[in-house]
Amino acid sequence: MQKTRLFIIASFFLLLFSCASCVGKSSEYDINRMRAKYNVDNEAKYADSFAKNFYIGNMNENNLINGIEADSYLQCLKDKDDKYKMKYRNAYTKRSIASLTKIMTALVVLESGVNLDAQVEIKEEDTDLERNASVAKLRAGDMLTLRQLLYGMLIPSGNDASNAIARFVGSGTGTNFVSLMNDKARKLGMTHTNFVDPSGLDDANTSTAYDLYLLFKRIVEHSEFLEITSKSSYTAEFVTKTGGARNEVWESTNLFHSTQEYRLNNIIIEAGKTGSTSKAGYCLILMSMNADKKMEYISVMLGLPTRVSLYRNMANMVNSY
Repeated sequence: MQKTRLFIIASFFLLLFSCASCVGKSSEYDINRMRAKYNVDNEAKYADSFAKNFYIGNMNENNLINGIEADSYLQCLKDKDDKYKMKYRNAYTKRSIASLTKIMTALVVLESGVNLDAQVEIKEEDTDLERNASVAKLRAGDMLTLRQLLYGMLIPSGNDASNAIARFVGSGTGTNFVSLMNDKARKLGMTHTNFVDPSGLDDANTSTAYDLYLLFKRIVEHSEFLEITSKSSYTAEFVTKTGGARNEVWESTNLFHSTQEYRLNNIIIEAGKTGSTSKAGYCLILMSMNADKKMEYISVMLGLPTRVSLYRNMANMVNSY
């Protein structure tokens, strides 16, 4: 009886110690957890290779930038010797990401093999959006190329354009396309990410600063994305339902491009995407370079309360090194 009692006590403390040692580790990048969750060993091996190339340190602990107010952010600096330095706060905190979702929508298109010059007819369902949703001002019957729709989705953050893209590339349904988005996330090792629509209007589109960094590292490999998101505006010329011609001028939602007040001194903005909803707050991802092109930054900032605070904090972030 005495031995049994001692065994039970010893087992209890062993279990307690084991659990305590696991506290704080469950959110760290772990490809084995993704492998078990999705049962996709081949995808997990691919993700393991991709994600670990850009994984630096234990991001369960914050490595802060002084003076940044955002609750969740990440900045990675690559210097002229291809050495990486990373600073972050709450890099694994899962949040709504608003129109940053459209980065994944664009990546799925760019890696689908579909012809970007294919003609897409806009349907009524593409333009059936809630009031105040950002749009590319498309109308049913308009005929645009898939490439033009990427411009309409990424520059003015047009939700109508993202709907048309998802329907066309997703073989007629947005649901099929969202499955492609989540498959791509798994392949990139985005283990804390979930997509439910191609635009980000639904707050159930969630991710983390680190996962979004992985996504952005991948998409900036595509020259089309860099070309589109480096522009302050774009004029689309296309055919209407009646066969006439129409132009739409799309202004960038990235105020570092489109508003003189927010221009950065001695910083070149190479690519970026904005996002905002009442729940997600104001969000922004940038790839930038200093004027002498010796340092390249990827900067992720999530959940600021106002547009002004977003741009003030992002400016402080890219000038922090």
